[in-house]
Amino acid sequence: MRCYNCQKELSADHGTFCPYCGQSLKEENAPQEAAVIEKDEVSKPNNEVDKPKKKKSRKLPIIISAVAAVLVLAIVGVFVVKPMLENKAKEDHIKDLKQIREGLPKQTSISAGSYHTVGLKEDGTVVATGDNSDGQCNVGDWNDIVAVSAGYDHTVGLKADGTVVAVGYNNSGQCDVGNWKDIVAVSAGNLYTIGLKSDGTVVAAGTNNRNQCDVGDWKDIVAVCAGAWETAGLKSDGTLVFAGERSHDDNREDIVAVSYKDRNLVGLKSDYTVVGLSKNEKSTINEDLNDVVAVSAGSSHKVILKSNGTVVAVGDNENSQCDVGDWKDIVAVCAGDYHTVGVKDDGKVVAVGDDRADQCAVGGWTNIRTD
Repeated sequence: MRCYNCQKELSADHGTFCPYCGQSLKEENAPQEAAVIEKDEVSKPNNEVDKPKKKKSRKLPIIISAVAAVLVLAIVGVFVVKPMLENKAKEDHIKDLKQIREGLPKQTSISAGSYHTVGLKEDGTVVATGDNSDGQCNVGDWNDIVAVSAGYDHTVGLKADGTVVAVGYNNSGQCDVGNWKDIVAVSAGNLYTIGLKSDGTVVAAGTNNRNQCDVGDWKDIVAVCAGAWETAGLKSDGTLVFAGERSHDDNREDIVAVSYKDRNLVGLKSDYTVVGLSKNEKSTINEDLNDVVAVSAGSSHKVILKSNGTVVAVGDNENSQCDVGDWKDIVAVCAGDYHTVGVKDDGKVVAVGDDRADQCAVGGWTNIRTD
C-alpha cells in the first residue's frame, strides 16, 4: 500500500498515519478524484480501459458546405450576374445605335409629297412647288423652321422652339397641330400627322380609320414615319413598333432609320445595309448593298443614298423616278409617290419622275440646308 499523500510504500503494520508525512491513512481521507478513477478503471473491462476514442469524420460537412457554396454561386449567377451582364450589353448596344444614328446625314431639308415638293432653306424659311389645290404649298411666311414633311396633300413644319405648323387639306384634322409642344420630329402621312416628343413619346392628329393614330402608349421612340394607313416607330434598341394597317414585317432588329410611303416601308440597318420591311414588296432591294447612309420610300419605289454621295433607286420606273444613276454629291434624298428629289452638297436640288403638277420644278432652288 502507498500513502495517498506522499506515495511512499508502506509496510503492513503502517498504522493509522503515514510514518513519512503524517497523513491519515483512513479511506475516507483519500483524494476523491483518485478514488473515482481507480473505481472506474476497475469496473471497466481490460480491453476498454486504454482504448482510444474514435474521431468523427469531417469529410461529410466539408462536402455539404462545398455543394452549398456551388449552389449559391449558381443562383447568384442566374438571378444577379446574368441579368446585370445582359442589361450592360443592352445599354452598350443602345449607345452604339445612337452613335450611328447621330452620324447619319439629316434628311429633314427636303420632302416629297404625292404631287408637291417642299424644301427647307438655310435661313429657316421654306419653299414649295407642285400641286397647291389645297394650299399645301402655302409656306412662304414660315420661318424658324428646322424640319419639313410633305404628306398626300398637306405640309408640316417643325419650328426650332418645338412647336409645329401645318398647311393644306384638313378635312380629317391632320393640320390640327397648333397646340403641340416639345416636338423633335414630324412626319406627314396621307390624312394624318405624327409628332415625336423630346421624351420619346408620340402624338398624332388626323384620320384614325385604321388605328394609325393609336400611338399614345408608345415610349422610348427615336424616330417616326407615317405611311398611308400605318405608322412606324423606331425604338432606341433598333426594333420597330407599328399602329394601323398590318402591312409590315415585324421580325427586324438593328434598324437605325426608317421611311414609309403609302404601304412601302424601307429600313436602314446598323451595318449600313438596306432592308425591305413591307410584306408585299413592290420594289425588290439588294440587301447586299452597303455603305448606305439614308433611305426613302416612294409609293412603289425606294431611293438609297450612299456614303459617297451617289444614289440608287429600285422599283417602279414608269415615270422615270428611278433614273438617278448619274446623281453625284447628294446629301439628302426623298421619294414622292412618283418622283424623286435630292439635295446636293452645294444646296441645289435635282429631281426626276412624274412632273404633272410641277413637283419637279426645283432647278432654281438654292441654299437648301445640307446638314
